[in-house]
Amino acid sequence: MGLSPGVNSAAHFGHTQEEQEKPYASGNGTVFLDRISWALSYLNMASLVEKPSRGVYKAAPSAVSYLEDDMALRAFVRQKAAEHTARKQRER
Repeated sequence: MGLSPGVNSAAHFGHTQEEQEKPYASGNGTVFLDRISWALSYLNMASLVEKPSRGVYKAAPSAVSYLEDDMALRAFVRQKAAEHTARKQRER
């Protein structure tokens, strides 16, 4: 499922304005935007999204195959998590 440039993804996926604007108790921004930011960071680290320009993300060709194969996606995520853990342990 792709979104056209300029489409409000929050509205597209049914998030209310209230959900989008809910602040953290600490006052450090909104929960919604923070979670989107983290998700994009992890997708980028896993090479599942490309960033053709600032603030623009698109699904990488490697990600498209996972859209229809949930089990392959889960295995990929487990593999990437294990690689990340191993890398962190080596750095200690």
